[in-house]
Amino acid sequence: MQTSLAHEPVAPSWLGRGAMFCALLLAIGGFYFWVPASFHEHAFVGKPEGFYNELADAFRSGQVSLQRQPDPRLVALKDPYDPDANSAYRVNDLSYFRGKYFIYMGPAPALALFLPFRVVTGRYLTEKTGASLLCVIGALSSVCLLLHIRRAFLPDSPTSILACSILALVVADGYYVAARGTIAQQVTISGGYAFGMLSLLTCGLAVTSVRNARLLFMIASLCMGLAIASRPNYVFASLALLPPFIFWARRQSPIGTGNYWKMAACAAASSESW
Repeated sequence: MQTSLAHEPVAPSWLGRGAMFCALLLAIGGFYFWVPASFHEHAFVGKPEGFYNELADAFRSGQVSLQRQPDPRLVALKDPYDPDANSAYRVNDLSYFRGKYFIYMGPAPALALFLPFRVVTGRYLTEKTGASLLCVIGALSSVCLLLHIRRAFLPDSPTSILACSILALVVADGYYVAARGTIAQQVTISGGYAFGMLSLLTCGLAVTSVRNARLLFMIASLCMGLAIASRPNYVFASLALLPPFIFWARRQSPIGTGNYWKMAACAAASSESW
């Protein structure tokens, strides 16, 4: 006697999941990398373009100040910080201090993206391309977190709601404005988004992990540190890592035990250390 399997759910194969992931990646990438024709169309350039590429070159030279030299007329001013006197010589969006220029925005994108690209390829990644790439990482991380939550806690939720949620995460987050904009802060905004969402994703994976939870929490803390190093106001977002850790720690050791308080203290210290 044969049993009909027509109504039994069939789990998607790894090949099917891979195809869905690639399609999702292409859709998100197409959304963030599309730019009007009036914008810069080059993704890679041979000379440093933008402050983050200059910062990457500065790091390669072992310094934190940019290699560009201030206008001698700015240096010669009695008060180089006088906005009326320095208006013709200053460089907007850079900080001048003791004859050197510094970038006041977070350095993490230069360390994590622009410097490695420069070292590996010998060319420079344009800031617009870097911002778009970081936005893709952030959006994809948020979608992966949503898919993980659905699989772990809401497996029977309607696919239509999932599709609308994914659309809202990608389209309604507003970060595409930074990727397509022309402001100097577009890279640091995108970097905070990318590393912040990577932190939440790894934190979400850690809560449901059996063997690798501690490693995943460490990665989440590192990613949150990079988010803060991109945009310092993310220091307040670092507190979001504590509830998932405490939830996981309670399952490992009951409240009141020495091991529980040790893990909670480590979580608080790692969060505050950034």
